[in-house]
Amino acid sequence: MTLFVDAQTGNLVTDVEDGEQATQTVGAFALLPNYPHPFNPVTTIEYHVKQRCRVRLEVLDPLGRRIATVLDEEQQPGAHRVHFHGGDLPSGVYLCKLHMQQFAAVRKMVITRRAHALSAKSWRLERRISPP
Repeated sequence: MTLFVDAQTGNLVTDVEDGEQATQTVGAFALLPNYPHPFNPVTTIEYHVKQRCRVRLEVLDPLGRRIATVLDEEQQPGAHRVHFHGGDLPSGVYLCKLHMQQFAAVRKMVITRRAHALSAKSWRLERRISPP
């Protein structure tokens, strides 16, 4: 679960439940969970824009250093979706940070290379065991 706090008022903003359908008419700013999660190497990030505003989406390392700016542009109200390609990043935990007007939210994302590495290792083991 992710909690959102309005930067201006300090009020808690209700979280959007996982699996909730995005609609073109949204009543609040929101950053939904990325999917797939964990991912390798591409994930989809969805968010809702309440009114026309400048939207900035960044990926940060665990220390808060910016790794990538996914987008930084004016956007219309509605549900939006972007794809983040983390192909050059090592396995680990990263943060997805969304800024819109007085709204800011952060979600944790995990990149894992393990599945691919295990497949390659299994293939090498199988090749060694198999007769020539």
